[in-house]
Amino acid sequence: MVGEPQRQRQVVGHAEGTGAHACKSYHGGVWEFGVLLLLIGAIALFVVPWMMRSRGPRGELAQGTLLVTGVSPRPTDVTGEQFVTISGVINGPTVNEHVVYQRMAVDVNNWPTMGALFPVVYSPKNPDNWNFAPPEAPAGPPPPPPPPPAH
Repeated sequence: MVGEPQRQRQVVGHAEGTGAHACKSYHGGVWEFGVLLLLIGAIALFVVPWMMRSRGPRGELAQGTLLVTGVSPRPTDVTGEQFVTISGVINGPTVNEHVVYQRMAVDVNNWPTMGALFPVVYSPKNPDNWNFAPPEAPAGPPPPPPPPPAH
């Protein structure tokens, strides 16, 4: 009988030690989990922009045509650029008859007319963001023929 209370004390003492040890282990796991999340976030900061660049240039534009369905009246007695309001539909590789409406500055001598077709460039992600295609460079003289082979 004298030995029994000591055994109980040892068991109770061992159980208390286990409880304190489990508490430390739990907090250690939370700390490790926090560090793991921090490392994943740091890696994501570098990987995500790299993946976005690999998709292609951000400013990539699609080419299409604009059919003018509405245009504001051409101003008279003025020269140079004036504001015009154009409505129409854009057809291109990523859109089919996408209705657009825009106000822009246009030279009075190049005023758009109803039914006209214009080459345009637009954002594939947002076809409402469009503009007239830049004029193509005129074809220059053909390059000179290569010299005859030396014998």
